[in-house]
Amino acid sequence: MTPKLYLPALLMLLALQIHAQEISVQPWLQNADPHQMTIMWETIGGEESLVAWGLTDSLGQWTEGFSEGIEDTSFIHTVSIEGLEPATRYYYRVQTDTAVSPVYHFITPPETESEASFRIVAMSDMQNYDPLPTRYHEITHEGV
Repeated sequence: MTPKLYLPALLMLLALQIHAQEISVQPWLQNADPHQMTIMWETIGGEESLVAWGLTDSLGQWTEGFSEGIEDTSFIHTVSIEGLEPATRYYYRVQTDTAVSPVYHFITPPETESEASFRIVAMSDMQNYDPLPTRYHEITHEGV
């Protein structure tokens, strides 16, 4: 490659890095129901919203959702998985283009009429709350 071709090649590589997707906020669960679960996550770049899921960590099924731009390059992704069984463990991983999360799991709630015991933690991300800047980290890493 001649020296004149190095600069354009370098600029192309830098441009690819700028547009690379990154999961900036790992997945969280919303609207838990015995037969469906909504999974959301945030990325820098990328509009594709896919969740691979299944009854084992081998996954095997895919559901596509949608994304919504929230800033110049940030997107919130939403995927709802339907047709699930109550009180069942499911494994999942999210994907936006080349950005892929680790495999996580959740358990769907039992049917209401079963009166089975079910535990859930509800919390909100305070974003940046100056009086207690480390509270969110403490809760998520040290437990409730």
